[in-house]
Amino acid sequence: MRARVVLLAAEGRSNTEIAAIAGVARQSVVSWRRRYAADGMAGLRDRRRSGRPPRVDAWRIVLASLTAPEGADRWTSRSLAASLGVGAATVVRAWQAHGVQPLANGRLRLLCEPPLEVDVLEEVDRDDQGVTLRPHPRGERLRLVPPEHASSGTHVAPSTTTWRGMARVVGVLHDRTSEATRERGDAAEPARRTPNRPDTYEAPSSARVTMREVAADAGVSMKTVSNVLTGAKRVAPDTRARVEQSIDRLGYQLNTAARHLRTGRRGTVVLAVPEFRVNYFAELAEQLIDAAAARGVTIQVQVTRGQRERELEIMATARGLADGVIMVGQGMTEADLRGLSGGGPFVLLGENISGTAVDHITISNAGAARTAMTHLLASGRRRVALLGTGSTAVAAARVRGAREAAAEHGVELLPELMVGSGPWHRDAGERATAELIESGAVFDAILGFNDELALGAARALLTHGIDVPTDVALVGFDNSRDAAYSTPSLTSIAPDMAHIARRALELIEERQRHPGVGRGAEPAHVIAPHTLAVRESAP
Repeated sequence: MRARVVLLAAEGRSNTEIAAIAGVARQSVVSWRRRYAADGMAGLRDRRRSGRPPRVDAWRIVLASLTAPEGADRWTSRSLAASLGVGAATVVRAWQAHGVQPLANGRLRLLCEPPLEVDVLEEVDRDDQGVTLRPHPRGERLRLVPPEHASSGTHVAPSTTTWRGMARVVGVLHDRTSEATRERGDAAEPARRTPNRPDTYEAPSSARVTMREVAADAGVSMKTVSNVLTGAKRVAPDTRARVEQSIDRLGYQLNTAARHLRTGRRGTVVLAVPEFRVNYFAELAEQLIDAAAARGVTIQVQVTRGQRERELEIMATARGLADGVIMVGQGMTEADLRGLSGGGPFVLLGENISGTAVDHITISNAGAARTAMTHLLASGRRRVALLGTGSTAVAAARVRGAREAAAEHGVELLPELMVGSGPWHRDAGERATAELIESGAVFDAILGFNDELALGAARALLTHGIDVPTDVALVGFDNSRDAAYSTPSLTSIAPDMAHIARRALELIEERQRHPGVGRGAEPAHVIAPHTLAVRESAP
């Protein structure tokens, strides 16, 4: 029932809905979600309760397991329970609590990482603080220690996370763990010598350290640890340093699944882009993935090919399965956006659609084109070809910005230098530029509406014996990595993609906390900054 509560919560269901499905009180759902968020799987286990102490101590059950049963090759939970006069479940809990599992033919499995299986031949020593055994065949001695006598730092993690925290201590007087690792050929972490116990080794732990353990180690509250991890509130420098030392020492990793259960979020944001053939979209995806990772969020990338049906399908699929969608829309219409505005957090990137009905982030395409055109005109260029003109909103905005800059310098943009290209790909840029050259048009600069077009134009200029930048200056858009390493390197408009990625994720989070676009709240419209990266093609 407890596992079902957690799984239903992970699906995004409300506490009331989970309570109805699981047949429990709503407060029970709240309690189990809280315990899982704090301690992971260990939080779902029974805690020590008040009342009559058990009739048979768990350690006595473990010790009884080390003796061979009469007429059988191994103990079962039922046979040992009958021998001791307890329930079979009591025996199983004792085995799990001490990380011991009896096997056939007198063998013993120790639930550490990696698990050890030994042949117990004889008992060397036994006292109130444990039992020492001599395994076969190497003659090493194993010492099993009850929890109350375990020294700190010697806990051994179980081999499965579902038993996290149940195994207690297996002190190995010789390095059995590293031997087992070598025999298995694993690249596992070697055993570590336990402080203050020079003849004892601790198996490496794969168990997840909880925030509660970090807080206890640092001597602070769980809330303080959370503030250090998230930066939600200011923490005193010495306290922060102490918490960070505990995190490093214990190897704590943020339990994003628990955070998502606690906050009601799924920890996934969908990014939909038209294609990856254009480098800008690949670099945008990288920026979003890095920015999301810092927030404990995963980016799921989808490719739309600019098709309306695909864009709408992604929106419908993501609803209920992701925290929001960030999309470079090319096929949807303004009417489509109005229909999506109440369907969950959604951020539109770019100017292919106006985005008046949804949260929208873009650079000022007209302003960026004005910047590029002004740079070309200031360097003495007067016959500038615009490469990539067409019917899209982005192309229209860039033509408008270039025209404004030309008017300010008393220069006319000639119709024969307005060059359409179809898709904004390198081959299209090369083809369109070659046709422009072969038409006999005279020009001394090209403003490509993205770097792909500009790089294709550079290829056409080279093959026709036209020098860049002596004969023709060349400017692109997007400041892709290829722009910096082309020959000559490409001057390009550089949108602040880190700003775009950060603001897109912030808008998703804001709409999660305060939903309302389409229900009265005004959508956000963000203009990201840009600069001009000046390089060899247009110095």
